[in-house]
Amino acid sequence: MLFIASIQCVGFFAFGLSSTLLGPSLNSIVRDLSLKPALAGLLGSAMGIGALSSILGGSLADRYGRTTVVSASLSLLLAALLLAGLSLDYCMLFVGLVLAGAGLGFYESSSSPLASDMFPDRPSWILNLTHAFQGVGSFIGPVMAGLMLAFTQSWRSLYLSAATIVVPILLLAVIESSKYARVVDSRRSSHDAAFTVSLLRSKIIIVLGLVTLFQFAAELGISVWLSSYLQTSKGFDQFWGGITTGLFWGSVAIGRAFLGGAAERLGLRVSLVLFPALSAVLAATGLIVGEFWLEIIVWSTVGLCVATTYPNILAAACLAFPSREGTACGSTYAIGIIGSIVSPAIVGGVAQQYSLGSALILVVISLVLVAGLAGILSRIKEARVRIY
Repeated sequence: MLFIASIQCVGFFAFGLSSTLLGPSLNSIVRDLSLKPALAGLLGSAMGIGALSSILGGSLADRYGRTTVVSASLSLLLAALLLAGLSLDYCMLFVGLVLAGAGLGFYESSSSPLASDMFPDRPSWILNLTHAFQGVGSFIGPVMAGLMLAFTQSWRSLYLSAATIVVPILLLAVIESSKYARVVDSRRSSHDAAFTVSLLRSKIIIVLGLVTLFQFAAELGISVWLSSYLQTSKGFDQFWGGITTGLFWGSVAIGRAFLGGAAERLGLRVSLVLFPALSAVLAATGLIVGEFWLEIIVWSTVGLCVATTYPNILAAACLAFPSREGTACGSTYAIGIIGSIVSPAIVGGVAQQYSLGSALILVVISLVLVAGLAGILSRIKEARVRIY
């Protein structure tokens, strides 16, 4: 079981690294392809569009097995990175990012319930731990992008380099997952489309989906636009803009690795209110302060505070629907991914009309809405019974 969990961790690392290459390289892409801010923002939404496939991925995981869908998702990621790295125009890059999002949607809706199956007594802890590696990858991605862009000025090489990292992970997943598939997939049950429809109508899933929506909106707004904001408004260069975005995601990784236990002690419902509220205060502070090092410290601390929110959402979905974890996680993620689609484009549109500083106020608003919506869980009877 621990070996399968290790494969999940390196898979999350690959998706984290790949999904954060866009932010630091966005200025280079804009110059190379002569894009307007609104069109550039749409690139940030592309992965979210592809990730809507998570409902399908969760259904397939419940029906055919988690490990099969995990391998398929990594295959999609590899194809996506190659297409993005070899893209000749905007359309090819956009399609590549959509495919990467589809791979992420499949991975989230199969890998998360797989982890919950392996550690049913500590779902919050294991989901925070596996997603911590996504934070590690999300830290290394912007740092790698900043370094490579400083020396090569080639954003395409970033995606091709990421593809070489995915290859051994995919081979490991295919070879080893097949050995353990019968064990880890033994708990899956029959699936039908009618259940998916009824699940989407559940108050718990609707609330968790909306919480995920605004959480993703905040995270993607920071991931895609923070580097550009620091460069255009705070006097950062491209290298330090990428480093700060990387430190944000590095703090997310640290928070997931070490704060998962604290979230369990506080309780999922309390943690889903407390940490986003702290994040909103810190993000607002980051838009006000002007000191170079203080700016870096504040945004890194924001990463610590947002760290446990999404894994705790998944843990809550698994606890609420233990016999249909894949469908529950996939449905929650699909509702939430709308935030990833809308947020970068809206921020880009507002930035085009006003300024990036004004646009990033939407990040603060999103985090406030996360805390407020999470508080509704305590008013739902089923949530009080199933979600500790």
